Amino acid sequence: MPDGINLLPQELREQKKISFKKRLPLVGIIVYFGLLAASGFFLSWKVSDIQVQLHETRNELEAIQPKLNETHFLMESIEEMKKTVEQLQKIQGSKSDWTSVLKQLNSCLPNDVWIVSLTLLSEGELHIKGKSENLDSIGIFVNRLNKQNCFKKVSLKAATAQDEEEGHLLFEITGEVAKDGGQ
Repeated sequence: MPDGINLLPQELREQKKISFKKRLPLVGIIVYFGLLAASGFFLSWKVSDIQVQLHETRNELEAIQPKLNETHFLMESIEEMKKTVEQLQKIQGSKSDWTSVLKQLNSCLPNDVWIVSLTLLSEGELHIKGKSENLDSIGIFVNRLNKQNCFKKVSLKAATAQDEEEGHLLFEITGEVAKDGGQ
């Protein structure tokens, strides 16, 4: 009889013991490929999930892009406005208060001195032309101007007799106006 055929009834047959050591490599291979397949499915699912998130993020970015552009535009506008304000403050700081300057000029005038012309040149240079009945009044006027805080370096440039009938002297005074108008 062939060696591989067992004619005994099932109950009487000898049970073969399964050797775990013989099956271990097969079980290891099955577990390895199972884990490999599971990790492949997991990675595939994760890549798909990340692609969905990326697509949603791009859509959100496209939705907020106009607001972002507007924000950048507004920030640039604010910076330009800040520069403009700084320039205006600089101009305002260097601007003379002409009301104050003219009041101080008027307070320095003796009764017999008249201003014919008042000219302000670049960099605050001041030229005053006028008439007076005598030279002393012109000197008093120059002295008073030098004492005011809105005028600097005031000096008599010229004084000449105009007409003997009127008896007036023509004069020219030069000086500088302080940048802040003497404030």
